Amino acid sequence: MLSSLDEIRSRLSIEEVVGGYVALKKVGRNFKALCPFHNEKTPSFVVSTEKQLAYCFGCHRGGDIFKFVQEVEGVDFKEALQMLAEKAGVKLDTHASFRPSIQEDAKERLRRVMEEACQFFTRMFWETEPGKKVYEYMKARGMLDDTLKIFRVGYALDSFDALQTHLYDKGFQKEDLLASGLVRSQDTLKERVYDYFRGRLIFPIMDTQGRVIAFGARALKKDDHPKYLNSPDTPLYKKSATLYGFSHAKEFLKKEKSVVFVEGYMDVLASHQSGIKNVVASSGTALSREQLVLVKRFVSELLFCFDTDSAGKEATERAFEMAQGMDFILKVVSLPLGKDPGEFVQSGGDFNEQVLRAEPYLDFCFRTAFENFDATTPAGLRSIQDRLLPLLKRVLNSVERDRHVKRLAHLLSTDAKYVYESLEKTRISSYTPVDRGFASKTDVSVGEANGGIPLTLARFPKDSTYEYFFGLLYQYPQYFSTISALITADDFPSPYQDLYKKYQEHYNVHAHFDREVFEASISLDEAEKLKISALKVEMLNETLSTQEIEDEINKVALWIREKFFILTRKKMLNTMRRATEEGSDQSEHLFQEYCQFLQQRTQV
Repeated sequence: MLSSLDEIRSRLSIEEVVGGYVALKKVGRNFKALCPFHNEKTPSFVVSTEKQLAYCFGCHRGGDIFKFVQEVEGVDFKEALQMLAEKAGVKLDTHASFRPSIQEDAKERLRRVMEEACQFFTRMFWETEPGKKVYEYMKARGMLDDTLKIFRVGYALDSFDALQTHLYDKGFQKEDLLASGLVRSQDTLKERVYDYFRGRLIFPIMDTQGRVIAFGARALKKDDHPKYLNSPDTPLYKKSATLYGFSHAKEFLKKEKSVVFVEGYMDVLASHQSGIKNVVASSGTALSREQLVLVKRFVSELLFCFDTDSAGKEATERAFEMAQGMDFILKVVSLPLGKDPGEFVQSGGDFNEQVLRAEPYLDFCFRTAFENFDATTPAGLRSIQDRLLPLLKRVLNSVERDRHVKRLAHLLSTDAKYVYESLEKTRISSYTPVDRGFASKTDVSVGEANGGIPLTLARFPKDSTYEYFFGLLYQYPQYFSTISALITADDFPSPYQDLYKKYQEHYNVHAHFDREVFEASISLDEAEKLKISALKVEMLNETLSTQEIEDEINKVALWIREKFFILTRKKMLNTMRRATEEGSDQSEHLFQEYCQFLQQRTQV
């Protein structure tokens, strides 16, 4: 009888699961796609039907269906299992234990704390007299009951212990509350604690699955500072990787292929209420690269609607500088001066119409630069260039960049070549990530890279040579009998030595390589690493003939043997030198061992 894990694997293929997140293109025996984990223009994400594996050659992330869902959804194994079981229509054994871990149990307890706190804040909002006053405030801001309920808006009583008393009654401990960030300690011993959120409007912050992981809290008194108070980072919550409203927006992001970024919690509620469902806000921090990578999985277009004050303009510029290097289509949603989306909707404005009229970012920058500075004066001319040239420098598409350079030259009544000269001198900070991958498919001298070993590998990767070797062995097991005559387990460092011994034992028993039987003899992690290495090997050597493959694996085996020889000889020489300097009686014995070692190597 199949286990739940095996049954899920039998019902869901890796390409089916991954295809729900990225567009796959058939290339030979595998599929390729733009990586969902990092920004790239050339696909380096490979999905192997044969190995049931998805892996990125650029950022080195991926794995089987469970590992992939963990990575792409930001969940632990248990959650990925539940998601895939639901997708596959598999009923999990509630009594079964799948890779139990203390860390997962602690996270689950934190989630229960946050959910209970959210329910408490919500009841205080709807059922208490102070909460009803806050409700009236939200109604005056134009918020409807349905919106308040969808986003689970709450209220924290103006009390130092109301929340913790409630949570203690529910069976939670002080350590749970401290770990969640819901209480703070008054002393270093953490004996006296107080509620962190008091007398504030509460906005629950959800993870990608819609579970409460943190809170944002708005002050309701003029003298209560700061205006917004947010949960600290916890094992569940990382500000820079979380977007407020994302779980509500996710399905609409997939549909619209665009996302509207606003600044605050109220802006998200107002936008959602006005019909703009694909809206999110940074979670109590400046927009980060991690947040952009999160939406990159679903959208190609970013629309920014930040406040029109100086801080909002600065936030818009920082966000666009970061997003420009990630090949998004960038636009600006403009509102009347002094209005944010919440205030605009409250005043009767049609936010949906403003979104439809969003202006391409560079058009917005050109317009505002020439509105704010006088191009006929030296100071104004310098300010316009300082504003626009760094933005043009970050434009990835050369045709688009050339068009805007000529546009700027026309507006400045000058020749485009002078604008290009200034552009060349413009320095910017780069937000574009550097992809790590394989060396090009050309000969790379191992001798130069590895202490003078006189060998060359035809397609030598940047990864460990030992991983490359075992990838070759896994992909092309028919050559093991040849390899075993060249090297022994002693030629490998640990843990590769143990893995090679397992290969030897397998062949001694079966006389051939049976992948299914071999994988059952090693750990899940070892099997996955082997499959990843084999996938790399397959992609690197896909154009090689059978003879070239055999030559390649022989070269790597000889490389391993020679590396062991050089390192061992160096170690023995150093030992003999120290023994001689110290006048040790072992000098002669060590010298004889060294001679014996050299003789054995020459006989191989």
